[in-house]
Parts: sequence; C-alpha cells; structure tokens
Amino acid sequence: MHIPGPSQLDRDDWNIYLSITVFFLICLAPIMFPGHYLYDDVGRSIEGYYDWTANGRPFSDLIYFVLMRGSATHDIAPLPQLLSVLSIGAAALFLRRAFREESTLNVFLLGSMVFAVPTYLENFSYNYDSFSYTISALLALAAACVGVNGWKLVLSATLLLLSLLTYQAAINVYFVASLGLFAFYSVEHNSTRYTFILRKTAVAAVCLVFYLATSFFYPYGNYEKQHNGLVSLSHPVAGILRNIREGFSQLYSTLALDPVLLIIVIAVIAFPVLALLAIFAGTRRRSPLEAALALLFAILAIIGVQIVLKSPVWHARTYLGLGAACTISTVISLRVCQGQVGRSFARILALGLMFCFLTTTYSLGAFLKNVRLYQQSAVPPMAAKINRVAASSHASVFAIWGQEHFPTNMQMTLKAVPILSEINNGDPIYNGWWGYKTLVQYGLNQSLIFGGKKDWSEVCRLLPAHPFSSGYEVVSNGKTVFLVFPDGCPQSIAEN
Repeated sequence: MHIPGPSQLDRDDWNIYLSITVFFLICLAPIMFPGHYLYDDVGRSIEGYYDWTANGRPFSDLIYFVLMRGSATHDIAPLPQLLSVLSIGAAALFLRRAFREESTLNVFLLGSMVFAVPTYLENFSYNYDSFSYTISALLALAAACVGVNGWKLVLSATLLLLSLLTYQAAINVYFVASLGLFAFYSVEHNSTRYTFILRKTAVAAVCLVFYLATSFFYPYGNYEKQHNGLVSLSHPVAGILRNIREGFSQLYSTLALDPVLLIIVIAVIAFPVLALLAIFAGTRRRSPLEAALALLFAILAIIGVQIVLKSPVWHARTYLGLGAACTISTVISLRVCQGQVGRSFARILALGLMFCFLTTTYSLGAFLKNVRLYQQSAVPPMAAKINRVAASSHASVFAIWGQEHFPTNMQMTLKAVPILSEINNGDPIYNGWWGYKTLVQYGLNQSLIFGGKKDWSEVCRLLPAHPFSSGYEVVSNGKTVFLVFPDGCPQSIAEN
C-alpha cells in the first residue's frame, strides 16, 4: 500500500473522509468547548512548560512548538482537539487501500472504529495532548499499512519511530494492525504473509532500538524514570504474566462499567475468531487457523509493549490499541462471512460500538461542563480563604487533606454512566499536586509551597467544634495552612 496524496484521492475517498469528520465533529464537540483542564493541562496552562521530551516524547514538543509559534505553552483549545477531528478520517484512507475494501459503508465503519471507543475519550479530553495522542495512533496505523518492499520498509520504520517519539503506547496500534493484515493475507491465501509479518516485526525491533538510543540526547523526567524500566531479568516470565493479567483486568474493569459496551466489544472481537475456527473445522485448511491465531495475538497486542515494563501505566488513554483491534476484527468478519446475515451482523456490531461512543461523549461533555461551572463558582472563594488564613498565620506551606467530592448533579451522572470515572476521573479539586495547581489557577497565592508534614492528628485537632458546614475547612498551625475535606478527618465528624 502507498499513502495517497490529496491529488490521488478519488470521490469516494473524499466522501468517506468528510463523513467521518462530520461524525466525529458531532460526537466530540461537547468535549471540545467546556474548557475543562485535565491533569497536565492545569500545570501547562499556569506555568507555560512543554516537558513532553522529558517523558520520552520529543516529537510532541515539536508539534506544539509549531502550533504555539515557539512561545511558552498557553491554552489554544480547542485547536488541538479540532486538529484531532480533522485527522481521524485519514485512518479510513489507510485501511481502504491496505485491506482493499471497496464498500464505502464498510470503509466508513472501519475508519471510525479506530477511534470510536470510549477509552479514546481520555486521550481526547486533554486540551494540549489530544492532537499528539491522535497523530501518534495515525502514524502507527500508517506504518502498519505501508508495504514491506524497498523504500516502503524505510517509510514504515520512519512513521513508526515518529509515532514512538510522539506517544509510546501508540506502537500497540502498529502491532494490532500488522497482525490484522497478516490475518487478512491468510484469508486471502497471500503467499507473502510470512515475509510481511517478519519484516513488520523487524521494523518494530529496529524502531524500539532507535527510540531507546534517542533517549541519550535528552534527560528523563521523574514520570519517565518511574515507568520506563523493564521487568526483572531474574523473573521475566512472572513479570510479563503479571502485566498481562493486570493490563486486561484493568481493561475489563473499565469496559464492565458499561455492560452493553462490554458485550459489544467482546462480540466484535470474538465473532471473526469463531467464524475462522468454524471454517478450519470444516475444511482443515491451515490458513483460517493462522488467521484466528493472528487475531488472538492482536488481542494481546492491545496492551502491547507495556507487558515488558517494570511499572506499566494502565489508564484508559494507554489502550489506544482497542479501537484498532475492533477495526481489524470487523475487517476479517466482513471478509470471511459468506452470507449477507453474517456481514450484516458485523456491521450492526460496528454501529452499536459507535452508538455507545456517541452517547458516552455527550454524557462526558455535560459532566465536564458541570465540573467547570462548579469550579468557577466554588474554587475562587476557597482559594481566597486559604490566602487569608495563610497571611494571618504567616504560614508558608500549603497542604490538602482528604478529597473533595462531586456535587449531587455530577454524582448522578457518574452513577448513571460510571465509565466516566475511568475516562475522566478528576474531582473538582484533585488530591495532591494537581489540586494545588487547580487552586493556583483560581487565585491561590503561588508563593505557598505545596507540601506539609503529614500529621493527621495535629490537623484534625485544629478543626472548629462543628466542622465542614461549608464542605471544607481551612486551618493553620502557624507553618502550614491546610485545606481539609470531611474524609480527611472522619473522626471529627463522628465526635461532633
């Protein structure tokens, strides 16, 4: 497959691209405009740092350096998210040529499914990182879809290396798509399928070596140091099996929060495997069994390189391979099902997945809007009170005890759509450093040093006789000013 330029796109290409762009614009618009800051967004919006390179993502630094015209990072939302929406349609163009799919409906479904999974919504929720997450997955998908002969092999390696330098977990998309193409070639009885998968594996190995080599040219940050180590060489198998268990356990726990979504995802992935095994049982040909095994390995590739890490990160945003796995499973279903009923069932499952995505995005959009409104009304008075207590007590250190909880309307949303707690799980005031930065965003004196001695008994003894009438208390011991929430000192509630 070659990557088509704009002049090589036919009318069907443009129709598919525009249809996918409109679909995702409709789906994701509610998340683009609330202006909610998620984790790193808070720090970057206040302090103006890039710092993706310290996390092993120098190409992300370059992307945002260009978008922000070389100045300090500042909020340009929703531009990164809008660029993500405009980029997503490219997935369909790669897949159409790689899998030689002629049906525009099928290509629309396949191109959409790469990103139309609720786990992607955490990636998209970041005001700053959303575009780099999206482009890294597209680069990995393109690297898998490009051929393995001559200069195409070099192009594949270049695209994959750029993907790694943008967001490391996106390499899982490459593994999933490559295994999907091997399964497709097995179904098509393509004799070059073994050469294809061997060369794709070699490309991944070379890129990982080059990626590790680039790390000598920039310093690692604390986050990267914490998570980039490999499993113990003395017990590698035990470490890998532990990671597989934990990775799929977390993925299952996330999807199980939406039982309908879980059933659809399992059906999408299991349907082609069962169909291939049925063909193998009836014909005893080796190729259907090869394709089924490739799809099973593609499921494992959803967590991909994380299985060899000492301390892998299991968040919704790290499962970028899930959408790719659903896509290649649907490709094989459409190819191996001989009757119209089987192909229609595959399309219905794809539409069901997209419907779950659509409804979840609107729930998340309303939720983020309410979080933002609550922060704008409740956090400035909180920050002002902390400043007053710190000034009157001459405290120079600030600490947060306990966790603020969502107001009732937001609690109802989380109860009705619990998967949102995994997609975007930050309370209005995060516990710890992110909470400190959120308060700074709304007026907290930045000269206060975040920290404080963790002496719970001392903090709780400082509370008034009838605490938490306003939902929180601000107290000081002369050195540290404490923002205390009810669950930080539950014994005080019991005593009063």
